[in-house]
Amino acid sequence: MLSVIIVLASIALPGQALPAETPDAPDLDRILAEYNAGIERSEAFIESLWVEQVIIDPQDDGTNKEARAVLKYGRDGRMEREVTKRGVPYMVGEYTLGSLLGPTMLEDQYRIAHDGVEMKEGVLCHRLSVEALVRDADHFDGTLWVSCERPGPVRIIGEVSDPPFPAVRVALDKAFQQGPYGVWLVRRHTGEAEVSLLVRRRGVRHIFYDGYRVVAGPGRAPADSTGATGPDE
Repeated sequence: MLSVIIVLASIALPGQALPAETPDAPDLDRILAEYNAGIERSEAFIESLWVEQVIIDPQDDGTNKEARAVLKYGRDGRMEREVTKRGVPYMVGEYTLGSLLGPTMLEDQYRIAHDGVEMKEGVLCHRLSVEALVRDADHFDGTLWVSCERPGPVRIIGEVSDPPFPAVRVALDKAFQQGPYGVWLVRRHTGEAEVSLLVRRRGVRHIFYDGYRVVAGPGRAPADSTGATGPDE
């Protein structure tokens, strides 16, 4: 799920475009199949997960409010959040393992086009433009960068296709990196929301994830075929 924990995005400058992989058009079906398979493989691979979450709420006076929590995913398939520092009074949002791994990109849910190959977050990526065919709070319009070498999400910038009331606009900016066992996991979620009740207000939040611990299920193959291992190996 694309979290509706709403945040101002620190939008990076566009990456430097590089030549296409080949003179021919890229095989978008193959790119999407490998990307989706990577996320599904990671979700099946993870038996349990632990990560610290830091939430920064910028204030109008230039100060920040901060809250901390620990997210725990267990074999029962649920994600629990334990607040370790209260400083943001409206910690909202639903977390699933999928919200940490990134969204699957299904062609019956998105209109997707390949916009070239470029560097993003220091990774050579396929740049994909995305338009949601399913208009709800779980889908988005924008841009997805997918790693060319080890298919997985590197960066997502866009807007929720149909924000939940009372939001009228929800911007999102999520950056990912490879964690234990080579699994792609979100490391930062920043974004911005505009809410309209009697007056229109703009909200900002930055969310950081650190210290991932991943336990693989018994007998399950590592998510990264290159043989990357977890933090204790």
